[in-house]
Amino acid sequence: EELKKKERESQKCRSILQEKLNRLALLIGKIGVAAGVSVFLILLIRFCVRNYTGSESRGFEAKDLLSGLKFLIIGFTVLVVAVPEGLPLAVNLALAYSVSKMLKDKNLVRQLYSCETMGNATTICSDKTGTLTTNRMTVLQIFVMGTNSTNLSINWNFPPLLLECLCMNICFNKSPSSTLQKPKHVEGPSIQMGNRTDCALLGFLDVLKVNFNDFINKYPKESIIKVFPFNSNKKLMTALLDIGEGKYRVIVKGAPDVLLEKCTREFVDASGNIGEISALSLKKIQTVISEMASN
Repeated sequence: EELKKKERESQKCRSILQEKLNRLALLIGKIGVAAGVSVFLILLIRFCVRNYTGSESRGFEAKDLLSGLKFLIIGFTVLVVAVPEGLPLAVNLALAYSVSKMLKDKNLVRQLYSCETMGNATTICSDKTGTLTTNRMTVLQIFVMGTNSTNLSINWNFPPLLLECLCMNICFNKSPSSTLQKPKHVEGPSIQMGNRTDCALLGFLDVLKVNFNDFINKYPKESIIKVFPFNSNKKLMTALLDIGEGKYRVIVKGAPDVLLEKCTREFVDASGNIGEISALSLKKIQTVISEMASN
């Protein structure tokens, strides 16, 4: 019973190619047995017809046993030659060659039979970002102070306080590993490292002609009092900064629907005037959010 159990487990571990090779080897073995027996019988019958029938027939002699043994050896030789002993080796060599070819395409395969498994795949489901796309994100649309635009190249005349708060939010409310590195080629795009959403916002600062590294260096580490990382339940992240003269600033980044519930004031014009947020403004912002989400 234990042996049957182990045999069933070993059969479950076999791959499709191994199952096919086993069936092929079994078939070739059966053909080899039939061919070996046929060769032995044909040689034996031909010997008997030549020596025991016709005008030159003779009786049985002891040396005829050696001839029969010779025929038997020939039959066994046919059987041994028919057994495909080199078939598993040839398959492994073919798989190893496939692995080396895939490695040149920067595809590391640790198990040889993974090639066979992927070869039998009929449907492949993969994520989009980084697989079908370049794994880069950029800011395509902005809504600020009632202006909704997809043309980011225009001269944005932000009030100084708004620009400072925006830069603070982008530079300090982000993953520590998120940054932009210089491209390998002078005209190439910057290399995004870390969270791609954070990198897209850092790239937006370039549009505003703000160097995010210089802006971060303006505030020493001692000025960053506390950083609350993104929480999936609260849907936001928060940073508390000491801006000097005994003043502190709390900057928050998160889901628009959550932040709108906490907002009470807004920038009303390019001069930097701040007023109470109206129901009309809230409705307009919610409409823009819905349009951005649908696009």
